[in-house]
Amino acid sequence: MHHSVLWNPNPLSLTPAHDFYPHLHGCHPVPCHIIYPTPCPLYSTFHPLLFLSLITGYVTSDSGAIRDIYAEHHYVPTAEQAACVAIRDGVTDINSGSVYNDALLQGVADGYCSMDDVNRALNNTMRLRFQMGLFDPHAGQPYWDVSPEVVNTTYSRELSLFATKQSMVLLKNDNDVLPVKKGAKIAALGPHADATAELLGNYLGQICPYGGFGCVPQPYVELAAANDGGSVVFEHGCDVDSQDTSGFAAAVAAASAADVAIIYAGLSQAVEREGYDRVNISLPGVQPQFIEAILATGTPTVLVLINGGSVAIDSLATKVPAIVEAFYPGFFGAEALAEVVMGSYNPGGKLPVTMYDSSIIEQANFLDMDIAHPPGRTYRYYTGTPSFPFGHGLSYTTFEVIWNNQESAAGFDVWTGQGALVPGAVDSKQVTAKVTNTGSREGDEIVFLFVKPQLDVDAVHGPVPTGGDPRDLPLIKQLVGF
Repeated sequence: MHHSVLWNPNPLSLTPAHDFYPHLHGCHPVPCHIIYPTPCPLYSTFHPLLFLSLITGYVTSDSGAIRDIYAEHHYVPTAEQAACVAIRDGVTDINSGSVYNDALLQGVADGYCSMDDVNRALNNTMRLRFQMGLFDPHAGQPYWDVSPEVVNTTYSRELSLFATKQSMVLLKNDNDVLPVKKGAKIAALGPHADATAELLGNYLGQICPYGGFGCVPQPYVELAAANDGGSVVFEHGCDVDSQDTSGFAAAVAAASAADVAIIYAGLSQAVEREGYDRVNISLPGVQPQFIEAILATGTPTVLVLINGGSVAIDSLATKVPAIVEAFYPGFFGAEALAEVVMGSYNPGGKLPVTMYDSSIIEQANFLDMDIAHPPGRTYRYYTGTPSFPFGHGLSYTTFEVIWNNQESAAGFDVWTGQGALVPGAVDSKQVTAKVTNTGSREGDEIVFLFVKPQLDVDAVHGPVPTGGDPRDLPLIKQLVGF
């Protein structure tokens, strides 16, 4: 298994997921909470030594995850064994669930783990509580006296809006369709043009004072507010996952009468959520046909994607002149999108993932979690041509990037003006990047540094990885800095 770690030098808690890695190179399926020893310790997700080097607090399970070890994943047959392998091999200190409460001490009595394992977990969890002052008198303890006035402040709302705007990724902008000039006649179309809850994803608390999602701003409403002197006409067009085309005609008419059409499309909890997997990554329902119908009007069109998991737009990636990836942008998503579309904010986000076309489903075995197996996955191993690569993202301005003062172009390869591929070990080279805004407006630019692997060369097959599984594809590149 090939892993990345999101590095925090001093995290206080860590929560493993409650999935498992099936059949890694023929090994027994390993739940994420069962770490070492395993039949294949090299492919475990979280080694105790990694824990000791990363964390000074505690590890907690995902909700229900330790029950899954015996009840769903069948890694062990009983709750007592599951509790013990989690606390001993998974160094999981806190069980978000009831298995520790119901079965841990019996597991100790049965010999599956020891009181030393229990005491270590207690020490980790209690230490953090003492550090927070939770056993001290309440007076003067900041964590006991959090005033309601510090929640939902002007500063926190502004910061949330700014973070949302920074997350927007301009994937494409042919003929400078974006930004839209204020005063334009705009058709706001599609299943997410009037979205509220759909902007938020899931796993959230109460959003609006009286429940529901009526206080969440809608994209077409915020777009109208930002379009000074212009007009915005809204038509739903179609649902996220439906075969109903009865709304097409009104949306086509609105697009035909507009200066520009903005289509808000994508996914929702109707097609992706915990415990509800998709069998493909295509844009669901009749959304592709709907977008094609709007494009047929000849009106300049912008596609705004609102989604959590991967979504493939296939030929639409070449047909639609302007595309914005918003993911699930949250409460301030509608306002952030309006600022991007109308140009009061210049997007500078970069794709944190690879966007594949729908054929990846046929090419890859998604029960095989090894990303190095053909055709490879992620920017590190994928051998196909993605719709949009990891790290891609445009701006309303232009930038010049000069690497190492252009002194030794042979030492590395410049990648699309936004990154450099450095051969060999990272610590053996010093790489500098000078970024200059050469356009007419302010903007942000992110540059990436990738390292090339050292490969053996086979006379027949070309580069091959050194050691490892013979099925593994060679590493293409590895991000080391940005």
